Amino acid sequence: MVKRYNPDTPLRSRLSGLLLFFMPIPLLPAAMIALAQGKVIVMTASLIGLGLVFLAAVLTRKGILLDQESRMRKLQRRRGKLHYRLLSGMILATATALIAWFCTRNGLIVSLAYGLVALLGYYLYYGLDETRSSPDFSAIGVTAEEVIEAIDKAEQKLEDIELARKQMTDISLKRRLKTVIHDTRKILDIIEDDPRDLRRARKFLTVYLEGMRKVTKGYAALHNDNPQQELKDNFSNVLTTIESVVSEQQTKLLENDAMELDVQIEVLELQLKKEGVL
Repeated sequence: MVKRYNPDTPLRSRLSGLLLFFMPIPLLPAAMIALAQGKVIVMTASLIGLGLVFLAAVLTRKGILLDQESRMRKLQRRRGKLHYRLLSGMILATATALIAWFCTRNGLIVSLAYGLVALLGYYLYYGLDETRSSPDFSAIGVTAEEVIEAIDKAEQKLEDIELARKQMTDISLKRRLKTVIHDTRKILDIIEDDPRDLRRARKFLTVYLEGMRKVTKGYAALHNDNPQQELKDNFSNVLTTIESVVSEQQTKLLENDAMELDVQIEVLELQLKKEGVL
C-alpha cells in the first residue's frame, strides 16, 4: 500500500519531507505528562526521540532539495560524503527503537524490530539519495560546483532586478529591462552548456550584474519618490550601455571568443560610478 515518494509531483515538490516534522509532535505532550508523573526516564526518552526525528526531517529535506536541484540543472553537484536520506533513515530507526523501549516499555528485541520497520517504511516512501555525478572541469580551472555557485549568485541578482523592474511605472523601461533579463539568462544557459565560458564571463557576472542590480534598484526607489525626466534619461543611457554589454557578451561566448569585454565593461563601470552606483 505504500506509494514511493515521487519528487516530480508538483505538490510534493513543495511539501517534500515536511511530514516528518509533524510526526513527532505527540511526543511533546507525552514528555510533559511523564514529567508531571515523575517519570524522568520516559520524559528524557520522549524529548530525545523528538529531537532525533526533527533532525531526520531536516536531513531528509536537505537530501530531497539537492536531488530536485540536480534535476533542474544541466550540471550537477558531485555527491558529498554525507548521504542525507540514508542517515535520516538510520536516525529515525534509532528514535523509534528508543521510544518503543523506554516510553512504551517494550523489550529490546521488539523495540529493535520497531526500529527496523521504521527504517523499511522510510526507505519505501523516500528511497535513498540519488547518484549525482558531473564531469570535473578542474583541468580548465573551474569545477562543476564553482559553475553552479556562479550561476546561483547571478540568478539571485536577476531576481532582485526583476523585483525592481516590477516597481517601475514606465512601460518602455520595463520592457527593455525584461529583455535584458531574458538575454542575461541566455548567457547563463551558455555557461552551463560549456563551463569553460565561465572564465571569459566571470567579470561580466560580477561587475555587470552587480552594477545592474544596484542601478536598477536605486532608480526604482528614486523614480517612484521623485519622477524627474533627467533621472529617467540617465537611467535610459545606462540601460543602453547594459544592453550593448549583454549583446556583446552573448555574441563572444557563442563565437568562443577568448577576449573579455574589458572595454565595454569599463565603459559601463564609468557610467555606474557617474550615477553614484559603484
